Amino acid sequence: MTRSVESRGPGHPARGRPRSATVEEAILQATIQLLVEGGLDGTTINAVAARSNVARATIYLRWSGRDALIAAALRHAIGRRPYALTRDLVVDIHWGAEQALAVLSQPLLIAVLPALVRGWLQGDQTTAVFAFDTLFPGRSAIAEEYRREAGRRGLRTDIDGEVVVDMIVGGLLMQLLATGKRPAAASARQMVDVLVSGLRPAG
Repeated sequence: MTRSVESRGPGHPARGRPRSATVEEAILQATIQLLVEGGLDGTTINAVAARSNVARATIYLRWSGRDALIAAALRHAIGRRPYALTRDLVVDIHWGAEQALAVLSQPLLIAVLPALVRGWLQGDQTTAVFAFDTLFPGRSAIAEEYRREAGRRGLRTDIDGEVVVDMIVGGLLMQLLATGKRPAAASARQMVDVLVSGLRPAG
């Protein structure tokens, strides 16, 4: 976190603009703060510009608009990127579940999740950018690996790889929504075990 953002609280603008080397960090940190404080509605380009003490034009030079900026801020806060696959499909599915669990444990995501869910349920195009691929890096890679490797690993080939991944992510997300608590690691492992067992053809 940059000093220009870190050294002030809400309503206390920083003195002077951040150095060019820290402009992007200042913008992202301001966006994260606004997401936590006011959700999506309170996270506007004007608010980010005021909080980060960076001109609107500078923000638009880096991101096409509010949606792209918020998506970048979420990725920045989550701090996770697609990981290298091991080529062991079952191992990679387990890793995917652990990654989803880690993402769902992020305080920022938990703070903004109600606003995201409301937007999804209402069909709000503003929140359409926040797909599973944004929140759960690695989803597409594992789905594609399933399409390639399922037959060789003795798993059903009539099931789409994205369905496999989404069943795990969806199960963990449902636990978070229902309980308000971080899903247990044991739950993630059990979900994968049950899913993989169900993906093996009968007999």
